[in-house]
Amino acid sequence: MDRRDFLKTAGKSGLYLASGGLAFSLASCDFSKVFDPSWVTATEISPLPEFPQWWNEISSCSRSSGNFNRVRWFHVHGYFPCIIKEQLKNCEGVWQRPHDIYLSDNVFRLYDLGPEVEAARYEVKLVVKHEMLHDLLDTGKHTDIFKVCKVDIPLNGLIELKWVK
Repeated sequence: MDRRDFLKTAGKSGLYLASGGLAFSLASCDFSKVFDPSWVTATEISPLPEFPQWWNEISSCSRSSGNFNRVRWFHVHGYFPCIIKEQLKNCEGVWQRPHDIYLSDNVFRLYDLGPEVEAARYEVKLVVKHEMLHDLLDTGKHTDIFKVCKVDIPLNGLIELKWVK
């Protein structure tokens, strides 16, 4: 599928957690209508050590329950296509039914900077907890609980990932 076909298929289906350069939008992360894992190179991974704690935090905040162990985690290598305002961009994270979460190379680069780089760890936590909340709620929609739990987006829909080199 080339860029034009991808845009036709996905352009009106919503906006996705994405990176254009090093910015990402959290406008909608349900790729069920426009994302096919065969479009990317992804490796299934074990959850990182902080993920269970972050799951408990977002579960508590949202007053939602779910089984952390049902989530399958994927590291997307290289290009990770998605649509933002009808333009093809590069994603940072995506949740897909039933319980799959895809995370970009950038997320892992930030994570690898370590906890001593607090701003980088905050950005990783934001992406991961945002996708976890989609799984807990079983929807790609962004309800008010995303704001309540502080995993929403700024008014312009973009956040700069300042720590990726």
